[in-house]
Amino acid sequence: MNKFATMQCQNRGKALHHPNSSVPQVLRGSRPRQVYSKLKQLGKPSLVQTFVAAPQEVRPSEGETVQAPPQNQDVHNPALLTNERAASKKQPFTWTKQWYPVAVVADTDTSRPHAVRMLGGKYVLWCDSKGEWHCQQDRCPHRLAPLSEGKIEADTLQCSYHGWRFRGDGTCAAIPQAPPALHDTMTASPRSCVTSFPVSIKHGLIWVWPDNSPDRFVVAAGHELAPEAPPEQGKDGLTWYTFLPWFARLFPYSMDTLFDNTLDPSHVPWSHHSVIGDRTKVTPIQMEILEPVSPKGLKTSYFTLNREATATGLSDKPDPATVHLQFRAPNTLVYDTYRHDGTRTKLLAYVTPTKPGECMVIAQTWDTRPTLLDKLPLPIPPWYAHQIFLKAADGDMVLLKEQEVTVPELPKGWREFHMPTRADVGVRMWREWLERYTNGTSSGPYQLASAAEQQQAPLEARKMTKEQLLDRFNQHVKHCPHCSGALNTFKASTWVAGVAAAVFAQLSLLSALKLAGPAAAAAAATAGSAAANAATAATLSLGPLSLPLHVVWAAVFAVASAACIKLALASNNTARAFVFEDYVHAHI
Repeated sequence: MNKFATMQCQNRGKALHHPNSSVPQVLRGSRPRQVYSKLKQLGKPSLVQTFVAAPQEVRPSEGETVQAPPQNQDVHNPALLTNERAASKKQPFTWTKQWYPVAVVADTDTSRPHAVRMLGGKYVLWCDSKGEWHCQQDRCPHRLAPLSEGKIEADTLQCSYHGWRFRGDGTCAAIPQAPPALHDTMTASPRSCVTSFPVSIKHGLIWVWPDNSPDRFVVAAGHELAPEAPPEQGKDGLTWYTFLPWFARLFPYSMDTLFDNTLDPSHVPWSHHSVIGDRTKVTPIQMEILEPVSPKGLKTSYFTLNREATATGLSDKPDPATVHLQFRAPNTLVYDTYRHDGTRTKLLAYVTPTKPGECMVIAQTWDTRPTLLDKLPLPIPPWYAHQIFLKAADGDMVLLKEQEVTVPELPKGWREFHMPTRADVGVRMWREWLERYTNGTSSGPYQLASAAEQQQAPLEARKMTKEQLLDRFNQHVKHCPHCSGALNTFKASTWVAGVAAAVFAQLSLLSALKLAGPAAAAAAATAGSAAANAATAATLSLGPLSLPLHVVWAAVFAVASAACIKLALASNNTARAFVFEDYVHAHI
């Protein structure tokens, strides 16, 4: 604990009598907070240092274990969280002048337009025949119909209401209702255009710059795009395996709530027990600050004794590691795990605030240790990996939504959180950053939403059922070609297996009644009913056991029917998991 914080605890409510003779007379008899303020006004940096310990930036080398500060260190001291408060107040954060990922290139259908949300605004995303992506305001200037409900026609976006067409740069290409003599004049009018926004492709994702300033294309081109990149193969002699391909999901709570969760690793063994954590083997997390809160974000570090992950689940083998957890403004989260055996794992997630009460996460993970699945001759189906992520994300969905709807109703808001341990340092730093750049509310990331939508969001949140919160289909599956394709396949296999089970059951019954069977059917076709009866009367000898053939066929058909029933049930259960799967912590 620094000296100023110690004096606050020991001399709370008392006047200051500092033994140091260098303390100016004007300060004697002042309270600690008054001293701090007056010293800054007097311009006495050495004396300020005496009372307030400035935060130090710690940058450990990769793989180095960082020792946590003493447990009695005051984690509530703002000086521990930032040393750039004054500077940051002069540089307000502009949410619209940032790059946001809105889709995975490989998963986005190029044959039709797509509706996307960013910062509460509504946009349409589409691709022309040259493979170039375009993003525009999702509103036709004619009668305000959503362009995302239109179609792509001759490298233009056509409105489905009256057929107006727009080029990639937003200019109007056609107005069917215009007289030929006035057509060019009408299409050239600025009022006939739609606003177009900068688009870029990087790391296999589609990024959009949602600012509508006149110089937006120039400013966006000079702004660094996605500084946190996937790991580079071969760097430092490491070979990386993709454990989870790019995965996108809508979460039914705001960006601030999501970062409350992701910057808090101590919840993992509890909320995600048996999926990616184990609540029976929990060790305290002593998080420390590597980079204090700044306009660029924040960074922390902690030591953990994970359990080793295997292809079949979590083993009992300890897996000690040092984790660097960082938030890069405005939307990047990085978990960089340095295991003590020299191997590494990296989780990279981008968060896009979509609309009030909702955000989208696009994430991917890499590991330098191949799993059993990586050693298989065939690649892992993306839908299978996505199912793992869906299961993990479901673990705290209900918990976080309840937190989100409760916080605004409390007198002190998020300050009602009781966070006495160093495991909560990441959350406190995030709230410090959020408060500074959004005035303590979540309106900053959703500033483009209408006032009506912002007012309605809390009311709709209160009405959400568990089925809506865990709605995997609308949050992910219908937007993912891998998962939607797998869902259709499992639905079809359920139907086919059900029909096959019914057919085999019927054949088994007929065989048991001596009215069917391959031998009987063949004989009946050539020699009539007498031969058929003789065929069904044939027997099959298996050592000392002798059975009539019709009994054998009845058994074979019965087994086949049972197998098809089992396949149908399994396919149906898998298909249901793409739509909704209840998550009951008491049963896990």
